[in-house]
Amino acid sequence: MTSSVLRLPPFIRDRWLSRLAGPVVLFCHPWEYVDWRKTNLRLDCRFRTGDPALDDMRAVIRLFKEKGARFRLMRDFIPDRAAA
Repeated sequence: MTSSVLRLPPFIRDRWLSRLAGPVVLFCHPWEYVDWRKTNLRLDCRFRTGDPALDDMRAVIRLFKEKGARFRLMRDFIPDRAAA
């Protein structure tokens, strides 16, 4: 799931995310949590950045928690090389 989708208005985003089959991988870029809204970046790169992006991520995590999702780190899926 791309990070710009996570920043869509909740009435669109939540319906979309609720229909996904697992596993769902969420990712975002650290720069999205800086307010870029008044810059000349492409609209999709600056739309709802800064505090709104943080609020959106919190809301998405809450949405998945309410649906019983388990959260894992990507490194949890890497086989242990020492055991090989």
